Amino acid sequence: MGLLLLACTTASPPSAPPQDLVTSARYTWTLLAPTDATPGPQGGWGMTTDQGFEVELHTAELVAYSVWLDPCPRPRKVGLLDGLLPSAWAGHSVMSNPTASRQPVVVDLTVPGAVALDPIGFAPDRFCKLGALHARGDRHTGPDGHGMAGATLHLVGTWRTDSHSEPFDLRTPIAHSAGTTLDTTGEGPHLEVEVRQSIDGLFDGIDFHTTPGPRVLRAVLANLVDSTELVATRTPTP
Repeated sequence: MGLLLLACTTASPPSAPPQDLVTSARYTWTLLAPTDATPGPQGGWGMTTDQGFEVELHTAELVAYSVWLDPCPRPRKVGLLDGLLPSAWAGHSVMSNPTASRQPVVVDLTVPGAVALDPIGFAPDRFCKLGALHARGDRHTGPDGHGMAGATLHLVGTWRTDSHSEPFDLRTPIAHSAGTTLDTTGEGPHLEVEVRQSIDGLFDGIDFHTTPGPRVLRAVLANLVDSTELVATRTPTP
């Protein structure tokens, strides 16, 4: 038994200069005004895709579920059983991560703007990555009265070519996330994290003639995530 305990010992959290530690964060979901779309006569946006389709987007709702920080890897003490036992996964689920936001919100992708969540405090630590998750709405999702229970993304509009047009009304519960290495500016133990997104290129790569609805939604989520920019700034206080 003593041998097993010795072999499974892990190192304590690494020491770090105080200026490297983060103790709180505030997350903001920001929808930028598109540069490749034109406002529709009754709201929404009109755009031309890279496949030549004209798309009128009337309704576009997305559940911005959570943002979080991932701590830097911990050093391990080498044990006698290394190589015999599988390595443990060092990641954290959103629900168990103390840095994760727990205020899912429905974002209207047809209205540029920003939603700032309440600051979150946590034990001092060094962080190396950050991520953002889109997932289906639930009882914790705001604002009250939203229609996104069980859905991550809802799109309503019309696509057309020179010879054909067709309306669409698509919903999906598929989750999708974006992540990047944490690269900060500024100084201080607090992080202001902005998740910047845009509907530019939202329908690129999609052939509406041949692509079924579920694959259209997967492609839209992938396009949105690919264009997501996560910006982190250190400040002395929230």
